[in-house]
Amino acid sequence: MNDRDSPYRSAPIAEPSGNNQKILRHLRLATIPTILLLSTGYVFLTRPNLETYLNHSWPWNSRPDAFMHINNAILPFMTLSTCTSAIGAWVLATHRKSLTIPLTAGPLICAIGWSITEDYQDPTWFHLFALMTIGMLVSCVVTIVLAPLVRSTEPSVARALPKSRF
Repeated sequence: MNDRDSPYRSAPIAEPSGNNQKILRHLRLATIPTILLLSTGYVFLTRPNLETYLNHSWPWNSRPDAFMHINNAILPFMTLSTCTSAIGAWVLATHRKSLTIPLTAGPLICAIGWSITEDYQDPTWFHLFALMTIGMLVSCVVTIVLAPLVRSTEPSVARALPKSRF
């Protein structure tokens, strides 16, 4: 018995076509920025006391000053992470993939610098939040400034047509 005759053969999966495929792609790209936007709104409205929560959640392996000043840094951090992910979704939706490098370079350089210089016996998590916030701010501004200069890499119909001889 071959695969065609098998009663357990699954039905072929229909691929979305044309506009439906573009709509699904944009919905997938908008999911993460939407979740981050909602969580930023939650943090903005409720102003949770993360310092107390984290000190009570991990009392056995954190020093009393490990989570100091996180309450002051969480709102700008969440706001800029929402902006970064929204710009990233726009970059991918418009096929300007070369803009992903400056968008991710700022937070990546800051995270690497923090991990190299941090004392892991007594980490200060505020420094990570502050550095990542600065890195995201710089990378968002650089990406927005570079955006008009970068062309889309999406193949257009005009490029696919043969050139006329006239």
